[in-house]
Amino acid sequence: MTEEINKYLESVRRQLKKAGDRDGEYFAVLRQEVDTYCAEHPLATAEDLLTYFGSPSSQAEEFLRNAPKGFTQQKLALRRRFFAFTKVVLAVLAAAIILLLSVLVIDTWSYTHGSVSESSAMEGHYEGSESALEAFY
Repeated sequence: MTEEINKYLESVRRQLKKAGDRDGEYFAVLRQEVDTYCAEHPLATAEDLLTYFGSPSSQAEEFLRNAPKGFTQQKLALRRRFFAFTKVVLAVLAAAIILLLSVLVIDTWSYTHGSVSESSAMEGHYEGSESALEAFY
């Protein structure tokens, strides 16, 4: 039975977060009411909770009806701005990664497909130098 009640409360919590109850104040009050109801009705099931308290979406609607208008709108606007900012930051990071990877690919391709000039191992040494010949052999 408690598992069914916990599933009901979890679905209510998800709906309330979507509605803007980020602090969980409304959910805490509702949870206390559910606990009181379950203490008074020990054989209560999830169906009984749905009948008495309503569906999770109806709880979210009630939260929105009871919340001050400006408060809820302000929270939702802040949330939208945060997600917009996050999207912009992710887009900039993706562009930077693509740019760096393209430079890496171009540099690697240029290195492996560039012109090669062969040189002698003795190039740059004076041919009459004994130490240069000893170092070479």
